[in-house]
Amino acid sequence: MLRRDGYDVTTAATAASATQICEAQSFDLLICDLELPDGRGDQVLNAAKLCSPRTRGIVVSGHDSPAKKAEATQRGFEDYFLKPIDYPALCSAIGRLLESTDAA
Repeated sequence: MLRRDGYDVTTAATAASATQICEAQSFDLLICDLELPDGRGDQVLNAAKLCSPRTRGIVVSGHDSPAKKAEATQRGFEDYFLKPIDYPALCSAIGRLLESTDAA
C-alpha cells in the first residue's frame, strides 16, 4: 500500500537482513516491530541511524500495553501502531515525521 501511495519501500524478512540493508544505505523512516524473531527493532533502528542519523522510527506491534509503548519511545521510536494497522493514521504519522525531518 505504501508503494501504491508513492513511497519508496525496502523490505527485509529478518532483523539481520534489515540491519545489513540499513548499514549499506540511508533511510528516512523505519517501520518495524519492536520484537523480531531474530533480534529487536531498536537494533535495526540504531543501525539505520548510524548510516543516517535523521532516520525516524515507527513501531507496529501486536502488544497493546503502556509499558511496550514506553519501551518503544525509550528505544528511539517516535510513534506506535497496533496491528491491524489503521492505514490512514499510519500515513498521517509518516507524513508528520517526514515533514519534521525535512524541516530540520
